[in-house]
Amino acid sequence: MSFKEITYTFENLNLSGDFLYQVNGHHRDKNPNKSQWIVSPRDEVNVFVNSYNNRWFDDHDNDITFGLKVTNNKLEVLGTTVKKKNSKVAKFSLYSNIWHGYPADLLEKKDIPSTRILREWRNSGYISKKQCSNIVQGRGVE
Repeated sequence: MSFKEITYTFENLNLSGDFLYQVNGHHRDKNPNKSQWIVSPRDEVNVFVNSYNNRWFDDHDNDITFGLKVTNNKLEVLGTTVKKKNSKVAKFSLYSNIWHGYPADLLEKKDIPSTRILREWRNSGYISKKQCSNIVQGRGVE
């Protein structure tokens, strides 16, 4: 089955100006060099919207945000990394006024959310103290 890129336009978010979110086919086509989503495109978009609305932006770059999906107080697997590990955190970035995202590889420093975001997730009960520590130390999250 072939997957075409889908672009979503958002109207009811507290944003300045227009922006788009693009479901990128490279993260859904079983490309071995790209992390792959296993959640539906709708869930991918919902994880992004939740991350944006909660202001889980990178401390140094407002064009990057991190998200997760919690169901019944449990982190859900969002996809797999290039190394074929489950990913429970997504990273989203803005490029040319279009947001897109992928399942983050928490073993890679560039994909680890800031301590502030992790603290917010921990204080909200989304992740445990041990999970927070493991993420900070680059060991991922179970």
